[in-house]
Amino acid sequence: MTEDQSMIGQRHCPFCAKKAGIRIIYGSPPIAVYLLHLKGEVILGECRRNKSSPDWHCKACGRRWNERTGAIVHPSNG
Repeated sequence: MTEDQSMIGQRHCPFCAKKAGIRIIYGSPPIAVYLLHLKGEVILGECRRNKSSPDWHCKACGRRWNERTGAIVHPSNG
C-alpha cells in the first residue's frame, strides 16, 4: 500500500455516527493527494498544523475533529 492509498478511507463521525469522516491533509500535497482532494476523498488543510488541528472532516455533518487529542472543531464554512 502506498502512502497515498493509506490516506483514503472513511471513519465514523463521533457526532453523527455516519461513516463519512475523511482525512484532512496538511502541507503542500503531492499531485496524487491533490487528485484525491478533487474526487472528494480527502480535504486539504492549511500549510501548518498544531497539536489540536483537526485531522478528520465529516462529509455528512460538517464537523471536524482531532483523533489524538479529542479536540473538536465546529462545522466549517467550506
